[in-house]
Amino acid sequence: MIKEPHLPMIMANILPHSKQRYDTCGDWYDVSGIRHFFISKMKKRAYEFAILIHEMIESEWCHEHGITPKMVDDFDIGYKGKYKDDPGFDPKAPYHVGHMLGLKAERFVIEKVFKLNWEEYETYLMELE
Repeated sequence: MIKEPHLPMIMANILPHSKQRYDTCGDWYDVSGIRHFFISKMKKRAYEFAILIHEMIESEWCHEHGITPKMVDDFDIGYKGKYKDDPGFDPKAPYHVGHMLGLKAERFVIEKVFKLNWEEYETYLMELE
């Protein structure tokens, strides 16, 4: 795989959770050289920002390691395993390491940048519809 020397153009989109392609609060894929991020609209801007940071790290890790958006989608969409609320936790996920790195950054953003409670944040995410 040829690695591009520069980041792609990045588009961040905030949309109603019900408009996501599947039950997720953060999604990404590349179209015509543009990396699109789709983040569910939430009650706090900080929550949206934390998800965006997670998705940016995960997507760049995937790019660096040859994991395509299609590989991620093929694993996530219709996932029926042990981690049904978040397939990225499954060690079999091709993007598992990138997901876990994104999660660490997400938690840092919530707790250190915005001084918010991680458990309240997680509860809110689980209740998104």
